Amino acid sequence: SELRVENLDFDDIQGDKILIDILVRMGARLEIEKGTIIIKKSALHGVKIDVNPCIDALPILAVIGCFAEGTTELVNGTICRQKECDRITVICQELRKMGARIEETRDGCIVWRSDLHGAELFSHYDHRIALSLAVAALGASSPSTVDSDCVAKTYPSFISDFQSVGVAYEYR
Repeated sequence: SELRVENLDFDDIQGDKILIDILVRMGARLEIEKGTIIIKKSALHGVKIDVNPCIDALPILAVIGCFAEGTTELVNGTICRQKECDRITVICQELRKMGARIEETRDGCIVWRSDLHGAELFSHYDHRIALSLAVAALGASSPSTVDSDCVAKTYPSFISDFQSVGVAYEYR
């Protein structure tokens, strides 16, 4: 479905906004207005992505790869192994629990289009992993459980924001 994301600062120096360009390369249909992106339903295709300029996006890009036709290859992300957890190992491990076909590499991972199912997931106390797994759960064929207390570190209103767009997110 369509999603409207508001109050974005396109002049901010944060590197993760390159995610918009990556999504377009993958086939996403976006409308960009002043401070707002409207994301249209799109058929995505896998691409090779150098994650070094947006290193914190590796977990969510692995999730997106599960929904993209073909193969998504994430490279140049070795530094992800020294974040709150080894994000490469952890995102591969947790997505496999959901049925993802994903292969860990030295500096990233290779993700094939996968039909995900629900699972009991563990964030390893990493907010980026928890947020990414919550998004993965949206596309799963059955409910998932994700420990999400750690998201308060960077996104304290995450659960209420998810619920405000119709996501059945139950906090335990």
